[in-house]
Amino acid sequence: SPRAKLSFHLDPISAYARAGGAPEDFAKIVSEAAQKAAGWSNTYPEARLFLASGQVAHEAGASIGQELAFALSSAVLYVKTLVTAGVSVEKALASVTLGVAVDQQYFDSLSKIRALRILWSNVSKAFGHEVQAQIEARSSRRMLASRDPWPNMLRLTAAGFAGSVGGADVVGLDGFTRAAGLPDD
Repeated sequence: SPRAKLSFHLDPISAYARAGGAPEDFAKIVSEAAQKAAGWSNTYPEARLFLASGQVAHEAGASIGQELAFALSSAVLYVKTLVTAGVSVEKALASVTLGVAVDQQYFDSLSKIRALRILWSNVSKAFGHEVQAQIEARSSRRMLASRDPWPNMLRLTAAGFAGSVGGADVVGLDGFTRAAGLPDD
């Protein structure tokens, strides 16, 4: 039986983009995260260390192209800093999970995932190793209505289906009442 891979989901780029800035030198923060991740890569050789997600850009109103560019540029930075920290290029490429937001725009969402897979193939080839993308699709928070949450079930169904049909390896959906701040199951 296949073993589930451990994912750490380190993503300082998204965390500080969401917060509006970093408390200190950002290059130092990413370098320290890569040093820590390099140590973990010896203990957990098949772990996914970094999450290079475009979701923070999507939630801020980015276009599909901007979201993909944000995710891929984050991934490139994470791979380069892992290599600088002593991880092989192939292992660094394999330890990055790519993340995107999926929403009720069904065809846009599934096309986004498929485009990301093709773009990652080109990026990994540029590093000298073709490594298959690991893609995580999460439901968009900006599509959810707070006043009338019931249509959110339809939106989330479309988003989940788009993530699956688009070929995401992992699909995560929020609760339909998330926008209202209400607890869910």
